Amino acid sequence: METKETQRMILHLGTDLMMASSIGTLARQRQIGFRSFTTAGKLVEAIGANVNPLVIINMQLPGLDIAELGKQLIKLGPNSITVLWFAQHVYEDLLHASAVTGIGVVLTRGQLSKKLPELVSQWEIPVV
Repeated sequence: METKETQRMILHLGTDLMMASSIGTLARQRQIGFRSFTTAGKLVEAIGANVNPLVIINMQLPGLDIAELGKQLIKLGPNSITVLWFAQHVYEDLLHASAVTGIGVVLTRGQLSKKLPELVSQWEIPVV
C-alpha cells in the first residue's frame, strides 16, 4: 500500500529561479515543505505522493503541454489538490489555455507575486 506524505507541501513547476526562490522563502517562513520541478512528469509523481498539495505551475515552461497536464491533474483528483497556473500577462494564449483545463486558478505572474501570501493562507485553512 502506497503512503502519502502528510506534511503540507507546495510543489512548483518552472525554471524561473526568482519565482521559485520567492515561493520557497514563503514556504520556509510558514514551515511548509517546498519542492520545485522542471518537468511535468516529476511534478505529477510528487502530487501523487502528497496529501492536498498546493501546486504552482509556470505555463511558460518550454515544451509544457498545458492541456495534457490539466488532464493528468484532474485524474489525480481536482478536490485533493489546489492548482495555481501563472504566466506573464502578455501570454494571453497560455492564460486562456490553462483556464479551459477545468482545474485551478489562472493568474498573471504579477498577480501571483502580489497575492502569494494570501493564496497560501487560504490553502492552509482546512476545508471542513
